[in-house]
Amino acid sequence: MDIIIEVENLTYSYGKNLAVDHISFFVNKGEILGFLGPNGAGKTTTFKMLIGLLKPKDGKVNVLGFDMSKDAKKVQAKIGVCFEYTNLYEELSAKENLELFSKLFGVKNFNPYKILEKVGLKGKENDLVKTFSKGMKQRLMVARALVNDPEVLFLDEPTAGLDPVSSEEIRNIILEEKRRGKTIFLTTHDMYEADKLSDRVAFINFGKIVALDTPFNLKQKFGKRSLKFKLLKENGVDYKPSEIVITAGAKMALYLVFTAILEEGDEVLLPTPYWVTYPEQILLCGARPKEIVLSEERQFVLTVGDLLPHITKKTKALVLNSPSNPTGAVIPEEEMRRIADLCLRHNIFIISDECYEAFVYDDERFVSPASFSKEIREITFTVNAFSKTYSMTGWRVGYVACPESFAKVIADLNSQTISNATTFAQYGALEALRNPEGKKFIQAMRDAFRKRRDLAYELLNHIPNVSVVKPKGAFYIFPNLSFYSAKLGSDLALAEFMLEKGNVAAVPGSAFGMDGYIRISYCVSDDVLRQGILRIEKTLELLEN
Repeated sequence: MDIIIEVENLTYSYGKNLAVDHISFFVNKGEILGFLGPNGAGKTTTFKMLIGLLKPKDGKVNVLGFDMSKDAKKVQAKIGVCFEYTNLYEELSAKENLELFSKLFGVKNFNPYKILEKVGLKGKENDLVKTFSKGMKQRLMVARALVNDPEVLFLDEPTAGLDPVSSEEIRNIILEEKRRGKTIFLTTHDMYEADKLSDRVAFINFGKIVALDTPFNLKQKFGKRSLKFKLLKENGVDYKPSEIVITAGAKMALYLVFTAILEEGDEVLLPTPYWVTYPEQILLCGARPKEIVLSEERQFVLTVGDLLPHITKKTKALVLNSPSNPTGAVIPEEEMRRIADLCLRHNIFIISDECYEAFVYDDERFVSPASFSKEIREITFTVNAFSKTYSMTGWRVGYVACPESFAKVIADLNSQTISNATTFAQYGALEALRNPEGKKFIQAMRDAFRKRRDLAYELLNHIPNVSVVKPKGAFYIFPNLSFYSAKLGSDLALAEFMLEKGNVAAVPGSAFGMDGYIRISYCVSDDVLRQGILRIEKTLELLEN
């Protein structure tokens, strides 16, 4: 395979500041190499050296077999450059811009109409550039790079600052040039962009190439790195990428953890009410769930006092779910610390299901037990997913973070059972982590859920013979309807009665280990929530007589 661009030991400095630090790479014929990195990483400086605008302090650049330090002018006639910092002539038309550019570079036989049609500007040839949108101007910049029908294209941030539609149009133009056999070097700060366009990606940071691989392989590496930063920044726990395993949802993560640590006859402490999956997975692993029934009077909040009577020599792990599904209970930080210390003293693993961490209300604060100390971190499995925080239910992307020795076992189990979480879903999860709009989305959901929680709590409190705890987190409320379920024999019978007579669906509390309750989700519209609870009230009135 022919090497079109070859860079060896390339170095450049601005005064005493080293901008590019002895980098080496190559680009094959017909390949797109994405040069990825944050602003100030050395991308633009490298770009300028490749096209002959800067002379390296050390190292060499060969393009099309020519040494750029000696033959830059020869090379510049054979390449096309779309450089972010070059200007268009706003008072001229699109056609006139191309004609002027062709004269500057001595290009004679070219058809401006054909080139403008190629970049989607047909019919705009005689329009003044000052009337163009940003996306149209960027397409004209690419058109200018195609004037001399180059063998190699150098594109600097070709879609920077563009709207999604314009970005996609530019990408399609670039890919079409690749299909025509062009070799392309492009810089970008966006992993999504690099993934969409590149055959290989070189990641540069602080002037050094820290990774060079296919987009898929880099995605795997940087996906875990993004989770590492998330866990450090938001949860206060420092994990290495090798201590994080990506799974097909939190449910799979939990099962892999149970499989890795449980043996026949082990006991797992399970605060009740619990999420329906916990006891079944524990039983599948040959262990025994030991239910710790929490009281409505104490808002279903787990305490050290609840745990102590249930700890035996067989106790292997404790499952924590705060905020809780189904109650919305949140364990206060100091109580969580006492629970973690208790587990440390008794050598009990902590399995912390943190899927609802983003949805905590009032003055409560979410806390990850692994953040308390290095010692507690070593006994904790931090489990999370994207389904709740980012409304990605059904995408099936979750993860577990834990000590490396366990992570390796869990990764092996993951590999030999499901192979991996679906690739496109992982891309979506990575975008959710890195897109700054994600935080605004979460805040908007949290505000909406808090209002709906208040609405649900107020409406349920008006129903006779019903008691309800105001949830501190998640998006569920767990009212006590035992007065009515007793009339029908069970909460399952009550749920069926409400469905048949009131056309309203709710999950009976017995599914969560606590008979006489129902779980209501308030992640629906205000109108649906109000109508649903009013239907429950009217249906329960039928049982008053």
